[in-house]
Amino acid sequence: MVQGFDTEWLLWGVVLVTSIVVQAFFLKDSTLLWFVIGERQLLARGEPAEATVLEVEPSSWRINKRHVLILRLQVRQPGHPAYEARTRTTLSGSMTTGVMEKGVTLEVRVDPKNPSRVAVVRTLSFPRPLGALLPRADNVQAMRDLQHLLDEGLITSDEFEQKRSAILERM
Repeated sequence: MVQGFDTEWLLWGVVLVTSIVVQAFFLKDSTLLWFVIGERQLLARGEPAEATVLEVEPSSWRINKRHVLILRLQVRQPGHPAYEARTRTTLSGSMTTGVMEKGVTLEVRVDPKNPSRVAVVRTLSFPRPLGALLPRADNVQAMRDLQHLLDEGLITSDEFEQKRSAILERM
């Protein structure tokens, strides 16, 4: 032991700092872990219901490189009045288009002991046709490309008008 230096206190200091850092690091991840575990249990044991998305809010969490969304839902369970609930979800493969917006109808599972706990199973319907979900810039670019084809003589005027009408219907 070095004179004037107590290694026992140093050891306890290192242990204390390490435990604080480890707890801080895992606290965020453990919340995410409990979310995933709770959602899986609810999907397996929850009661079926339908819900309409009232609000979509992105979160800072990611699961397998997919953003976790925070949803405010209006839940409708058979034999119960409609109510609002909040839940988190990712856009999984069962939500085929990867679209989550206000007005989307979802199949959900509800915790019978705590109806405010809701897990999303899949999307059931969309508030507007999926073709209308294309970004407006894609439609504008399609019109430019179509005009270019006409200018180059690669399509006829009739073909141009048919395709132009189809693009305008998507807008």
